[in-house]
Amino acid sequence: MNNLVYQNNKVASSLEQQYTVLKDDFKIFCIKNMNTIFEPQYNGLNVKNRENIFEQDIKHFDKHFNIVMIHGYDLVKSNLNNIKNIFNKNVSLECDDFIIDMYGERPAPGWISEWDKLLEKSNIKYKRKRIISPIDEYPHDKNGWEIFTYPFSGPRFYCHPNNSEFQDVWPENSEQKNTAFGGVAWNPKKKDKLFTCLNGEMYVHRTAMVYNIIRSNILNLGYVSSNLKTFYDISVPNLKIEGEAFDKIAKNRIRFRPNPFFMKNSYIDVVTWSGAPGYLACDEKSVKPFLGLQFPILYGYHGIIQYFKDFGFDMFEDIIDHSYDKVDMSIWNYDENMIKSKMIVKELERLSKLDMHKIYLDCKDRLIKNRELMIEMCYTNNKRNESLVEWLFGDNATFYSDPNFVCEQI
Repeated sequence: MNNLVYQNNKVASSLEQQYTVLKDDFKIFCIKNMNTIFEPQYNGLNVKNRENIFEQDIKHFDKHFNIVMIHGYDLVKSNLNNIKNIFNKNVSLECDDFIIDMYGERPAPGWISEWDKLLEKSNIKYKRKRIISPIDEYPHDKNGWEIFTYPFSGPRFYCHPNNSEFQDVWPENSEQKNTAFGGVAWNPKKKDKLFTCLNGEMYVHRTAMVYNIIRSNILNLGYVSSNLKTFYDISVPNLKIEGEAFDKIAKNRIRFRPNPFFMKNSYIDVVTWSGAPGYLACDEKSVKPFLGLQFPILYGYHGIIQYFKDFGFDMFEDIIDHSYDKVDMSIWNYDENMIKSKMIVKELERLSKLDMHKIYLDCKDRLIKNRELMIEMCYTNNKRNESLVEWLFGDNATFYSDPNFVCEQI
């Protein structure tokens, strides 16, 4: 590994902590446009020799490429018209690997069979068909596709120090903005609220969660946000958290980033996942309570509590009843979501009667241990991208990384 340039003992740029160099004769063709996986931002592999990557250039058709790649969302029916002049029998492409890039997302069940149908209609010749996605495993039929997997893959991808979307939480003109987010510092002061439950796009599970919070007696005990939405017979209003902290989030659309204000000012983070694809897959939302020294309540597919326990995280089962996690549900099912959200509200009501500040102080070492383990998993012991480069390019690329970045608390 080559060392990168430092300035004042800090990383020169969070986008230069790692980069990839392809061999000169290794050629990639991107259908439609260059995929984000090759870019420096959003935890991309930061490929330096861009001249090896061709983008929708007709003069390069009928040639052999090492990789032909397309983003999975470009194959969704609503986007197909944008690529129909390329992804059809009028174009001949040959490659070793045909790759679908779901770099920051998870393939939903049923997509793979649809992708196969499109590939069969095309005139693309390939030796292997592969999918990139931040998942630990894909439990459904792969139909001959190879899928990149890595342990604790989602959090290691989303929260990586090279991911500018997650890491850009620092004040402007601060030297800290070139460092990795090391969570919040321990603060023994009493917090303002029992819990935080932030919601952007209102899927049915988020609507059910907010609906049942409003119907309970705990709404004023939490930082709760939502947008106007109706599902079946339930509706939620536009709930805005008043103040600078929420205004900044809404104005700058920093929904993927950690929110230190809420971490510091509430004991519990009620995490409502994005719509998952039919199996347990973990994203950046689930790791925020651990970096924020908060108690986690994770509202997603069943098994998420055991998932974190398997990696050594303390889920505070002596304090929080995680029975809600046993509800085997589809994220879109109304009845299951009503059951699960009611269970979480009931648990929050019970916790509201406890001395949560004393519990917080008593759990200091446990909370800090969770934060440090998350930093180790996502930052200091994170070889996911290095493993991806090897899986993707083999010995046709060299991956450079400097692990000695600065990791600071807010």
